[in-house]
Amino acid sequence: PGASCRRVCVSLRVAAPPQSPDAEASKLALGRLAAEDPLPLERREARERVAAQVRRNESLSESQQEAVCAALSRRLTIVQGPPGTGKTTTAVQILASWAALELRPLLATAECNVAVDNIAEGLDAAGVRVVRVGRPEKVHE
Repeated sequence: PGASCRRVCVSLRVAAPPQSPDAEASKLALGRLAAEDPLPLERREARERVAAQVRRNESLSESQQEAVCAALSRRLTIVQGPPGTGKTTTAVQILASWAALELRPLLATAECNVAVDNIAEGLDAAGVRVVRVGRPEKVHE
């Protein structure tokens, strides 16, 4: 896995160091968190409608559409890849889709302030209310 993925996994294991008896429980919790369906049964039909809209979105590549649709049935999604591969576009679409499904709260993080600003701007353009948290001198106006 990439450095970002490793940092997330490490931060999720802080409560259970690798030598502790709880380490295996942390790995299981992370896997369950990523695999667990966040929607109650009555909202799953709405998810199918959102997924259909994503599949019709011609501004997304096929792999981006697949990533967004896969994220619709998970509580945790990590988007990583080299520069210029559409990570921000994919993240914005995932978050906007989760917002359309009324999943709350939503949290997005990124490795740098510019990436966070781009996600916030993309969500704002998609009509999703955003609260941008960070050092005031680093937040893009």
